[in-house]
Amino acid sequence: DADQASETRQALAPGTVVAIETELYSARVISAGGRLVSLKLKRFLTTIDPSSEPLEMVETPPGAAPPLGLRFLADDGKVEDDTTVEYTPDQAQIDLSGPDIATLILRGTLPSGGAIEKVLTFTGNAYPITLEARAPTLPARFTYIGVGWRRHVIATNSKDPDTRYRGAVLLQNDKLVHETPAAVPGTADAAKRFDPPIGWAGYADHYFLAALAPDDPAKTAAAVSGERDGVQILLSTPRNDGGARFTVYVG
Repeated sequence: DADQASETRQALAPGTVVAIETELYSARVISAGGRLVSLKLKRFLTTIDPSSEPLEMVETPPGAAPPLGLRFLADDGKVEDDTTVEYTPDQAQIDLSGPDIATLILRGTLPSGGAIEKVLTFTGNAYPITLEARAPTLPARFTYIGVGWRRHVIATNSKDPDTRYRGAVLLQNDKLVHETPAAVPGTADAAKRFDPPIGWAGYADHYFLAALAPDDPAKTAAAVSGERDGVQILLSTPRNDGGARFTVYVG
């Protein structure tokens, strides 16, 4: 009825944070940019102290946008992205257990006026999250879609045994490539680029991984760049029928 519709619109006003709870993690997606602002692993703690908080896997550099931003790339070099898009979520909370599956649909408008949808599918007892990007009205010259992951990298000293594990990790042509933050360029314009095929790309430390995998590895490229106190990983894959699909793994 009208009252219920009004309550729903109020609950999903700009600035909404959608809470996702599964058996394995607690995640938070914000309507501003449709970004993943938190994902805490319920079965792993921040420290060895039994009373410490679940391990947070989303840590971005100061002032940087959180992960899962979308970028549409045109043949003429023009770029459209969803950094300033204020999405409208179709629900405010998801609670899952066992093999239950739920989909969160975020709808918004790109700066150029084109409609965009970001669709996230979660499973109660599995880590992978499906991400679908749809922009059916965007001109056909936008042939590629990029999705990104950012990670804050804590400064360490040479005696820290875990330093060598931290950094960007890619599966390129069935070979594992590891790039430490010190080895990658300091700006996105001078990013280190990796040609197809890219099976997946992301950030890893000694024990944990946050990675993005395309549906079409054979035509997907990757770029890795450093930024202030962090590293950025971007996958670019062909846009088919107005969109593309990725798998997000954090665990």
